[in-house]
Amino acid sequence: MTAQGSCRIGESVSASILESWEELAADSYLKTKAVDGKRRNDAPVVFKEKYSPQRGIEYQRLKIGSQPVPVLAEVDVLVVGGGTSGAPAAYVAAEQGKKTIIIDLNPGFGGTGTYAGINDYWGNGKYNGFTARHVRTMDEIHEYIPNRFKMKWDGIITWNSQAKMYMWLREIRDSGAQILWNSVVIGSIMEGNKLSGVVVATPQGVYSIKSKVVIDATGDGDVAAFAGAPFVLGSSRDHVPLWYTLTKQIKPGFTKSGFQNIVDITNIHDYTRSAQTGLRIDRNAHDHSAYLAPRESRHVQGDVTITLTDHLKFRQWEDVINIHSSNCDIKGYHSSDWPRIGLMTPNVKVEIPYRSIVPKNIENILVVGKAFSAKHDSLAQIRMQHDLENLGGVAALAASDAIDNKVFPRGIDVKELQKKLIKIGLIPSDALGRKIESREYTEAELEDLIEHKDFIHTYYYEPYMPLDEMQYERMPFVEVCTSPKEKAIPVLERKLKENTGKRALRIAQALAMLGSGSGAEIIFEELQNQLNEWPFEDEKVRKSGQVSPDQGRMPLGANLVHALGMTRSELNIPAWELVSEYFQADANELIDFYSQKKDLFNYVDAVCYGAGLLGSRAAIPFLNKIHSNRFLKGQSIKNDTAVEYIRGIESEYILERLALLELIIGRALARSGSVDGLEILVEYLDDARAVLTEFAHTTLAKITEEDFGKNKQQWSAWVNAKASDFKPVPLMDRMDG
Repeated sequence: MTAQGSCRIGESVSASILESWEELAADSYLKTKAVDGKRRNDAPVVFKEKYSPQRGIEYQRLKIGSQPVPVLAEVDVLVVGGGTSGAPAAYVAAEQGKKTIIIDLNPGFGGTGTYAGINDYWGNGKYNGFTARHVRTMDEIHEYIPNRFKMKWDGIITWNSQAKMYMWLREIRDSGAQILWNSVVIGSIMEGNKLSGVVVATPQGVYSIKSKVVIDATGDGDVAAFAGAPFVLGSSRDHVPLWYTLTKQIKPGFTKSGFQNIVDITNIHDYTRSAQTGLRIDRNAHDHSAYLAPRESRHVQGDVTITLTDHLKFRQWEDVINIHSSNCDIKGYHSSDWPRIGLMTPNVKVEIPYRSIVPKNIENILVVGKAFSAKHDSLAQIRMQHDLENLGGVAALAASDAIDNKVFPRGIDVKELQKKLIKIGLIPSDALGRKIESREYTEAELEDLIEHKDFIHTYYYEPYMPLDEMQYERMPFVEVCTSPKEKAIPVLERKLKENTGKRALRIAQALAMLGSGSGAEIIFEELQNQLNEWPFEDEKVRKSGQVSPDQGRMPLGANLVHALGMTRSELNIPAWELVSEYFQADANELIDFYSQKKDLFNYVDAVCYGAGLLGSRAAIPFLNKIHSNRFLKGQSIKNDTAVEYIRGIESEYILERLALLELIIGRALARSGSVDGLEILVEYLDDARAVLTEFAHTTLAKITEEDFGKNKQQWSAWVNAKASDFKPVPLMDRMDG
């Protein structure tokens, strides 16, 4: 048969199928029925959704009459999001014999690991549980869909993105789960505090899906947030998340990740702006990913919240369900005092408790992906794909147990779940029988820790601590700094008198972490040595390859400015005067703010952090001098300003860092009692970048204990009215994770 003949036959068959399409396809359709807003027992069903694109702004609202929404399906397990956690959650739930549907906004699965172009496991190459299954399956698929691109580091497992998409599709399809692509959940269906389903927008219309258990694997906690679960966007202090990535290619081959900008993924305007910004950054790159992947967005609050201190203390949980491991990859602005004081978190194994994936206040839902309950700096270490794939599978097993035992996921027997996880190899065999006790040291033991050779260890590595190495020994500095103040401070003060040099300085830093100023003079003396010559350069600082802030690394001088701030000592005033001299109006060039060696961002941030803690008008002249720098003043951009800022789309990511610094300065000025600081914050309420407006709004509300939303006119009127008697408002709650 000729090619032309084959085509004619194909056209004939296709025409015949089209003529009989409705009859042939009828049995394959998901059956739908209208839902009238009532349960069978006539209890009310409530539809809950995101109220507006951004809080604090009044939007014109259009009232639309109520109408029945067709029920597309009623299932046992509904998985919303088919990415890193959602894809394994779907096939595992279906393999447990549960009727399962998985929804994804893309026409395929994998999310960050496929559409976003992050096609590798950032880990040591030794994986277990569901992830080990995925590695084996990918090895088989790569035999006929080759993976031609390898990472330069040994142990990093990579994949062909198309092959990974195929792997997810095959696993989900073969498990019997139903698939719904190109669809987005726009609201949650609530019966009291019970989530009973979702409303989903598809290209063909709006439908509802009812489910016994919902697994929110959106990565952003969308379903839980719609339902009313409490959440924090980014850092709890200022709502700044980790940098997002929009991968690109310099040449055909391996994708290049991005580390530059921040996005409020829950805000449609900012999502769109950020995607366009990502396309403009890196002029030599092309073939950008179609999928913007945030490293962080919402943290849905669970019954427990994991902190960076938990990592450093090797905390054990009685309801442990997974073990995560990586370096602490803080791609962005840190919020914890650990990096501020100069302690870089080494590679550690972190236990994940079941209660961190069960949201507060809402029943019938589990949250996986990167949106489970953890602090900002904690997430940086426990967000890697190999760990989140396992977490998705764990959630599916928990959902199955809840259905089998006719209880909400909150009420399952976690011990029974743990038995399954031990068999799979996800948690250690002693997780069930061990006795978990908190350690409290005697004075003699504290003295031994202070004299330990590793007490002065900062865990800075150059080059990086290899990913296949782990820290298992307790860290003396951490153990001392987390001991009760009333016991630790007297011991540290005694040892301070007995020591000199590096150990004395580290003891002074430990005292600062505990809020004591006993070592302030030692810190100040060494800080003077560090600032003796310009530029601030420290060749020993671990280099990350990215512009600050990144991974919490900074020169010792910046650590010492932070430490002095924690003492709330008056010695801060001359220290800030020294630093401010380098930030006068024309003191720098833009290129200086890119320099890792000079690390200007962290020096400014350190001064501002200390000023916020001290809450003294004496800081105002030095903060104003820093703010007078031409690159740190007037950095707010609007939707209608200069051509190079078309609707907030910057051509250089450093501009966003400078704007963030101006906000940080404004916050410090306000806490120091300066009305100028309040005015800086007010100016950013209509900035084109949503994360910065949230920073400004949140900070104003915290400092003034007022809330006028993002209404600049009302805020300005309040500031003018209070200008004559506005007093300092020092930051009292210091540690964030």
